[in-house]
Amino acid sequence: MDILAISKTKLLRGAIITALYSLKGDPVDTDALRNMIRYQSYVDDGEFSFALSYLHGKNFIEIIKTENASRAFICPLGCNLYEGDIKDAGIERSL
Repeated sequence: MDILAISKTKLLRGAIITALYSLKGDPVDTDALRNMIRYQSYVDDGEFSFALSYLHGKNFIEIIKTENASRAFICPLGCNLYEGDIKDAGIERSL
């Protein structure tokens, strides 16, 4: 993976955290979340799913899967990340 792709991946993860934080812990459909992020830049489905898996694996977000859809919400650790109380080398937020 080149430096530009790594940076894009980190920014995508940060954009997801920012979007979920703005919803104050309310679950959001992952398709709606993807659309919230797309206004910043194009995000393909694979990149988006990979970013969600990373954030879920680090316990920054929770994903609830149902028959018809998946919903995501930010966890307390994700709030701490957003607020700058903790850091993660795999996540970068644009200001």
